[in-house]
Amino acid sequence: IGDKGAQEFAEALRDDVCLREFEAGFIRLLDKLTNGSRIEVNETGTSVFYHPGLLAGGKLEHDCSCQRSIGYFLEPLMMLAPFAKCSVCVTLRGLTSGPEDPSVDYYLMCVLPLLKKLLPVGEVELKIHRHGVGRDGCGEVVFSCPVVR
Repeated sequence: IGDKGAQEFAEALRDDVCLREFEAGFIRLLDKLTNGSRIEVNETGTSVFYHPGLLAGGKLEHDCSCQRSIGYFLEPLMMLAPFAKCSVCVTLRGLTSGPEDPSVDYYLMCVLPLLKKLLPVGEVELKIHRHGVGRDGCGEVVFSCPVVR
């Protein structure tokens, strides 16, 4: 982002706005996906410093917040996974559709075919094991992606 971008990001998180549960969950997912990341959140949750590490990949499981659907976590994951050090297989649990994010069906029917055309690698897969709606959000999705070499 650079110094100016980091400063603007810090200013965007004012004292009256703190880190929400789903944002913290996304940072935890990035931490699981990487090695050597450094994350600092101040006591009030109004300032975040993230220094990315190496995209390691591997087999992961992540429980998504019920504030946002799995699509919120899946979209950046689909962009980062091909560039990891080893193949990625992530099981995401939570809501499969919500009012603010595209449903996992959208990613299965629209984004995945495009990703398969763009990536010169083996099989990229998105499997929906269970749909989950409502407060309990017991949906489960498995995304797997080999490494681009």
